[in-house]
Amino acid sequence: ILEGFASIASMLVIWIGVSLALGKGFCSWGCFYGGLEDGFSRILKKPVIRKVNPTWRYLSYAVLLGVVLTSIATLSPTYCTWLCPFKTVTEYQKITSDLVFIQTLIFLLLFLGLVVIMPVLTKKRTQCSFLCPFGAMQSFTNQISAFEVRIQKDKCIHCRTCIGVCPTFSLTQDDLDRGKANLTCTKCAKCISACPRKAISFEVKGIEVLSHQGGRVRLYFLYPAFILLLTMGSG
Repeated sequence: ILEGFASIASMLVIWIGVSLALGKGFCSWGCFYGGLEDGFSRILKKPVIRKVNPTWRYLSYAVLLGVVLTSIATLSPTYCTWLCPFKTVTEYQKITSDLVFIQTLIFLLLFLGLVVIMPVLTKKRTQCSFLCPFGAMQSFTNQISAFEVRIQKDKCIHCRTCIGVCPTFSLTQDDLDRGKANLTCTKCAKCISACPRKAISFEVKGIEVLSHQGGRVRLYFLYPAFILLLTMGSG
């Protein structure tokens, strides 16, 4: 029964370490699955679906709660067994029963809907935002991570450019008013690059370390991602 947990044990240890260091920044610079969504979101120059209620970003917390409760009750990794859309491309199973067929169908529909179609139409990372329980869990580490995204309210002109480019619905007008990105922020730096007033930056416990530097900002987060991939690949 517990065999399914053993296969992800080493990955979980690495994931926890990176999460404590970068907070939910792991989702942008460490999660290669999220990279698939990011790739599909770049297919169109402009989104077809422009308005998505940002409240949907809290759906992943409900998924997290449901996964935890059902996993404890069944002593099995519920998310990996029933909900992980990336099983479609990483662990394709031979269909030997009706149960496996249903699981495969769920994986395929979630993959096509949240990893391919919705990112193309919205230019957002919808699986990361609405479904992934690991991302929801990581968002709590944003509270203790040294890295955070800050908005200088005296410079902000409320053009809402940052809200439009945020791939995870982590910026709203309320967030701009309080000068800080939402707990769901993955620290991708797209808002930093897009801000015309250089009002957004990375800070380490209140000290600005990176400001409006475009693609250069991302390099600081790419290195941990490469290390993570090499570590996992060598296993």
